[in-house]
Amino acid sequence: MLYRILLLITVILLLQITSKAQNQLEVEVGRQIEQIKEISGTSDGLFEKLPATNDKESPVSELIGLGMDAVPHLAPYLSDDSLTQAFVRGRRDRNFKKQIAVNEYVIHAIRKITDYEFYLPSKQNDSSELEKLEQQVVSWWQENHTKTLLERKIDEVNDPVHTNRFNAYKWLGREKAKEARIVLEQRIETLLTGEVNSLKQEEMAECAKSLAEIGDADSILAVEKVCKHFYYWMYRSYRPSEEGRSGTDSGQIARLFKAYRAFANLGQKDEALSSLKEIENKYLQEMELSTQKEFLKNLTEVEKW
Repeated sequence: MLYRILLLITVILLLQITSKAQNQLEVEVGRQIEQIKEISGTSDGLFEKLPATNDKESPVSELIGLGMDAVPHLAPYLSDDSLTQAFVRGRRDRNFKKQIAVNEYVIHAIRKITDYEFYLPSKQNDSSELEKLEQQVVSWWQENHTKTLLERKIDEVNDPVHTNRFNAYKWLGREKAKEARIVLEQRIETLLTGEVNSLKQEEMAECAKSLAEIGDADSILAVEKVCKHFYYWMYRSYRPSEEGRSGTDSGQIARLFKAYRAFANLGQKDEALSSLKEIENKYLQEMELSTQKEFLKNLTEVEKW
């Protein structure tokens, strides 16, 4: 009986401590938001980088430093479209300047904390769209805030947003995350199914690269499938014209060599070089001059793999 009473007291105390910490966090988020409204300056960055985001002592950096627990307290401010004193220049017209709203800084902080891409609606004063965004952020936080970054990145291999998928592929390869091998191989199988388009092919090549960086020989078969897929589409693109040719795109050669480099890095360099030489012998003369130059330039780099 005494044990139960002590346990109950401990639980109540922990709840009180947690509640107090959350209240303090909510107050601190609100304080930093008020300071964001005073941010000034003009970004000269080519990609419209927000002013003050690299300043370690800025309120934006302070918000990011509060970490994952701050996200549900940040979410309500996504509807705050009041203007700061900061501007960004236009990408094309450098004389054009756009004043930055508070919620643009808020979504920036949330992205940095979560390492996940959420998108502000194009019309930032659209209350219904901003409400949907807030719901999306809170829903994501509820599902993911207790997971490790590795667990989240493995989940994001199949994320609905392609930007998050690519970020996951690259992160998992860079971190040599062996736990992700099977998921990446399964993703390749999914991408090989159904219609073919350049986005799916970009994803296949990136998955192959990540598997090569992880470096497990068990991935050779999956990466070889990607290489064979690209070999086939080189055939489709440059076979005799009377048989009908598929269209090409500017990324076709880069994807081909990325996949074969992954194959080579998994210990299959001789097979990779042999296949690329076959492509050269069969299809080089059918390519446009600029494509020929790109192919041959990449081929000369193969010995360095």
